[in-house]
Amino acid sequence: MQAIQIVKGATAPADAQVYTFTQEGQAIGNITGWEMLLDPNYVNIAAKTVLNRCKYKSTAVCDGTTVVNIGQFANTQKAFETTDTNQTRLNPNIPFPADNWSVVFVAKPTVKTDSNMNTIVTANTGSPTDVDKYRPKIGFTPSTNNLAIMLGSALAQNETRLTYASPTPLSNETAVYIVTGSSKNGLAIYKNGVKVASSTTDNAKKLLNDQIGAGEWHVLRGARGLFGYVGLLSIDLNDNANKGFRDQINQFLMSKYGVV
Repeated sequence: MQAIQIVKGATAPADAQVYTFTQEGQAIGNITGWEMLLDPNYVNIAAKTVLNRCKYKSTAVCDGTTVVNIGQFANTQKAFETTDTNQTRLNPNIPFPADNWSVVFVAKPTVKTDSNMNTIVTANTGSPTDVDKYRPKIGFTPSTNNLAIMLGSALAQNETRLTYASPTPLSNETAVYIVTGSSKNGLAIYKNGVKVASSTTDNAKKLLNDQIGAGEWHVLRGARGLFGYVGLLSIDLNDNANKGFRDQINQFLMSKYGVV
C-alpha cells in the first residue's frame, strides 16, 4: 500500500493534485505487511494482467494461454470467473514469505469433475515425494468439501498439512477466507472471521523453503468458480498481536461481498 502523510493546517495552491482515498484504502490500507492485492476491478483484459495494488507498477500476468475472465457475485461485485474454457493462471512475480504469511481471499468455488485441486496459490514445480520441501499450496478439494494447506506443487492432491472439513460443500456459498502460517503459531484457517482449523505441531511450524521465489508460484491455477480479492501479507494474521488487522480485513470483505 502507498504511504500517505497528512499534514494538518498545510495549504496548497488551487491547482494542486487532490488525493482521494478509496473505500478499501480507508478500511484496510493502514494494515502492515501487504505484499499483494489482486482485485477484479483492476484488470487489463487485452493485456491479460491484473494490477498488484500493493506494489508500484506491479502486475500479475497470465501464464501461457490462460486469460482473465470477469464475472460477478450475487451482490454484483466483480469476480475472477474461472471455468474449464476460461482458465486463469496468474504470476504475481513477487516472493512468497518463508515465515509469517497470510493469504486472504473471497471465493465461491465450483465442483471440479477431475481429480485436481481447485487452488488459490500453488508452487509451479517439484515432486510431492521430495523430502523436507515445504511449498506454498492452498486450495479446495475437487468436491469443495475441504479447504487444505498442502505439501507438493501444481494441482495434484498431495500430503495435507492442515484441512478444514466443511459440513456442507463450500461451493454452496460465498465466503471470506484467511489462511495463515508461521514458525510461532503454526497453521490456521479462518472462514468468515471464525477459526475453523489450526495446528501447532512441528510440521505446521515448518518454514516454507522451496518454490517461494518470484515467478515460482501462481495464483488461481486450476481454480474453478468465482473469486474476489486475493491478497498476500507478510504477517501472521493468526497472531494475537494482529487480531485487530484480521478483524478489519474480515469485516470489510464480508460487507463488500455481502457475506452474512
